[in-house]
Amino acid sequence: MTVETVFTAIATFAVLLRFLAKCFGNMKLWWDDPLIIVALLASIAYTALGWFLANIGFGSDIWTVHAEDIPTVLKGFYTGFIIYGFTRFFVRTSILLFYLRIFSVPLARPLIIASLALDTAIAIVVVTTVSFQCTPVSYYWTRYEDGEHAGFCVSRLAITWTAAILSIAFDLWIILLPLPFVVRLKLSWQKRIVVSIMFAVGVCVLIISFIRLPTISQFINSTNQTVDTVPLAMWTGVEMNVAIICACLPSLRVLLGPALGRWVDTGKSVLRRGGRGRDSRALGANSWEVKRHHYHLSTPGSSSEVQTAQASDSETTSKIRMTTTTLQTASSLPASRSELLLDDLRAPGAVKQGFVNSQAWAE
Repeated sequence: MTVETVFTAIATFAVLLRFLAKCFGNMKLWWDDPLIIVALLASIAYTALGWFLANIGFGSDIWTVHAEDIPTVLKGFYTGFIIYGFTRFFVRTSILLFYLRIFSVPLARPLIIASLALDTAIAIVVVTTVSFQCTPVSYYWTRYEDGEHAGFCVSRLAITWTAAILSIAFDLWIILLPLPFVVRLKLSWQKRIVVSIMFAVGVCVLIISFIRLPTISQFINSTNQTVDTVPLAMWTGVEMNVAIICACLPSLRVLLGPALGRWVDTGKSVLRRGGRGRDSRALGANSWEVKRHHYHLSTPGSSSEVQTAQASDSETTSKIRMTTTTLQTASSLPASRSELLLDDLRAPGAVKQGFVNSQAWAE
């Protein structure tokens, strides 16, 4: 039960962060929020039930369990399966309502509403079938007592496998449903990361569901159910709680967004600095723009400094200083003029450090 307890604690923390994020982000509560609380309460009840059953023989060989405790353990199994059905229904419904709230695309809403209806129908069928698999219902836990109780049960193998396959298929549908609409959205880096994490956690739920399948057969074919049901109970609890965590991830964007933004910005800054060393700039001639200036030359062959030249690439604009040596050009100036007009000064070819027609360095 330790594993279930750890995952229940993580799911509880995720739900608390979900509502904390809504408070910080001034987001209104909607129908998906109370449903996730109900799902969490059901998961907590499932974990508490496991600890109660562990104290009376769950996890021990059935022949070491007191005879009067065996019906109680079987009642716990019966209750646990029903809790699982309700929990998964509430989590799936919460996620679908979240979809309904954020997607306003005309095609999306009918699909989501139809999915909600199908989810409800599946939940009703599964929970009802599990609840009334035996006639009378009490025969589920009294049939092993003394052989004097009359009744019958439908195939547990058929019920549990059908419920598991329907759950996996519908989880896959919920994961794939928003993808055509998400790819059309222009999301920020933070939102893309959150969506990717949510998708990954959803895939984890599917993987856990597949891992859970062999434990169903182990439970059905067991002659020592108090021991052989332990793996099924553990993976059932893990699956429920990971699904709850997945449903809470979109709301955590408000809390994770600033941190993710700083992380992304830092990465971009490192990439920019890595590509803009003093010797690594190789911009074409058309990338340089130099404003028209008048410069006073006291003697021929002196050097003048352009104070505001600009070099631009596809992402940023950087200010540089350029020093141009006029050589003998100034000696041909008329005596009446003391200024030299530098018009449309452009650096031919790639600009590098050194003496070409002009010398440039980053400021």
